[in-house]
Amino acid sequence: MPLFTWGTLHEIGVVLSGWELNNLIKLNITLGSHFLNLENRLIAAEDEVQSLKQNNGQTSTPEAQKRLEELKRTIKTIDNEKKRCVPELNLISRLIETKKNQEQYWENLNLKKESNFNPGAGG
Repeated sequence: MPLFTWGTLHEIGVVLSGWELNNLIKLNITLGSHFLNLENRLIAAEDEVQSLKQNNGQTSTPEAQKRLEELKRTIKTIDNEKKRCVPELNLISRLIETKKNQEQYWENLNLKKESNFNPGAGG
């Protein structure tokens, strides 16, 4: 199940102006770390499968076959979890970018107002 449903995504978009950029960045880092952890686990499982296949004599044992099947299930589970994380990572990255653009817009607008009220200030 995704971390976010479309309902919560809509709520995040609606209250984006109330969210602090730091919270979005922390959430992005957390999801990014989770994704990297999944990637490392996937690489380790794939390496073990390769190792088992290279040692053909050992893969003929029931234990090796059982381990191979277990690794294949693990790889599939990890791959599905990675696929689930990608849209969420992309969404949060877009939210961060939107929030940064929004803050920059308001900062520029405030600077413009200040320079209109005080024409001698600024460069």
